[in-house]
Amino acid sequence: MRKLVSLMLSLVILVQIAGCALGEETVMDYDGVETPKEEAQWYSVSYPLYIYDEETKYSVEMPLFFFDGVEDLPWIDLEEAADILNTVETSLLKTTGYHLAYERKDRVITLERENGYTMTADFDANTITFDDFDGF
Repeated sequence: MRKLVSLMLSLVILVQIAGCALGEETVMDYDGVETPKEEAQWYSVSYPLYIYDEETKYSVEMPLFFFDGVEDLPWIDLEEAADILNTVETSLLKTTGYHLAYERKDRVITLERENGYTMTADFDANTITFDDFDGF
């Protein structure tokens, strides 16, 4: 049940992001260094993220990243997503003991739940692996 709630929350967040108005544009490369737009491959746009609806008191600006001007396929920062999920689970849903830790080593990112289960995204190997998908 908990896994279903987490997956549904993730889907709700992604759907609501897709419906937000275009925000302020900043040009940056992979490591966040600003570059002229005509030379940039990656750039970010800040969107307001409403957890329940536009009337809710909880909203945050979330950067979405785009590659080579393709704006119908947004990318999200996993560290930012982990922070948002931590806030939603603990502050809004009042989940006791929930924590999602973020760790980056070069081009490998690991998210670890408080229960010890992990998800690892290896961008060199183009893989995403789970110790136990249901446990994560």
